[in-house]
Amino acid sequence: MKAIVVEHELDAERVYLAGMPAGAGLAALLAVRYPQVFAAIGLRSGPVFGEARSAIGAMDVMRRGSRTDPIVLIDAALDVRDYPGMPAVIVHGEFDSVVTAANAEQLTKQFLRLNNFVDAAGNCRAGEARKETHPDGVVTDYVKNGRRVVKTSIVRGLGHSWAGGDGYGGVPFIEKTGFRRRDVGFFKYQRRPSEAARDAYVA
Repeated sequence: MKAIVVEHELDAERVYLAGMPAGAGLAALLAVRYPQVFAAIGLRSGPVFGEARSAIGAMDVMRRGSRTDPIVLIDAALDVRDYPGMPAVIVHGEFDSVVTAANAEQLTKQFLRLNNFVDAAGNCRAGEARKETHPDGVVTDYVKNGRRVVKTSIVRGLGHSWAGGDGYGGVPFIEKTGFRRRDVGFFKYQRRPSEAARDAYVA
């Protein structure tokens, strides 16, 4: 990542990461381990973080979500008090038959915790949830201090696919349906304005 940022003279404070679905799991892991590197992440059809310990366990999580409280999983992975936060947009298809939508709900709870929006019991500490229903699905924005820190989109009619794609040539797992513009808008206003972000690339 450092080489890419330096070679292409990118803005180190505006590095974003997105993936689906195993890629979403990797994106969440990198965000938890290296928060100084990324300004925000996007998780499409992603599994809840921290539950799976094997390939079989991962398949089980994809089918049903986590049996463990997702906030407990996050608190076991790191000290949230020292975590700088990680804005996240979470997108899931209404009819995803590969990764159950329960994972989107659980990921939302985890990233609300990482952004200090909720406490260890899941109670709101600061901010508000703004839910809107659109023709193509349901969007919930979690706003803290005037800034969206988590955005969850459940896309109506979408299966296990990347929502908002161009749909060229019948490419698998990509559909035109979805919230592409709203997702891009979320990233547009996210940055990591810190010396840590810059030092990660120039050190």
